[in-house]
Amino acid sequence: MMQARRTQSGLVALELALLAPVLVLMAVGVYSVTLAVPVKATLAEAVRAGAQWAGQGVSQGDDFAAVEAAVRANLGSVSTPVVVEIAQSCVCPASPGPGLSTVDCGSGVCSGNGADTRPWSYLSITAQTPHALSWRAPGWPEFLTLEAGIKLRLD
Repeated sequence: MMQARRTQSGLVALELALLAPVLVLMAVGVYSVTLAVPVKATLAEAVRAGAQWAGQGVSQGDDFAAVEAAVRANLGSVSTPVVVEIAQSCVCPASPGPGLSTVDCGSGVCSGNGADTRPWSYLSITAQTPHALSWRAPGWPEFLTLEAGIKLRLD
């Protein structure tokens, strides 16, 4: 009876010794990702503010600097450098064939189906920032790239 109890307690100690490092790594990983959540939420809010600015007054997306300024004004407590990308794309809504055809936004006219129409204009706003992990381990990335984006139709 005494021999069985000693063997069992030895197994428990061995199991703890094997599982403890795994549990610690999991806890540190969860902690690192948890620190990234508020930064990601701030990026998403800033991109929405840029989209709101673009929706109120940007005709055909010609004032990218003002949209970027609106994004940057809403970054709040993000302490790492943020890359803001703004891109405009235009598509013809009534193009023949499957899908929509992409056209030059400067041309301003879609031909087809017997009538010329204006293309639909879209604005894509993306914000990215690196987020340093709180603990580095071999094989783990040094940074997570956090990104938020939105696409809106300007017409």
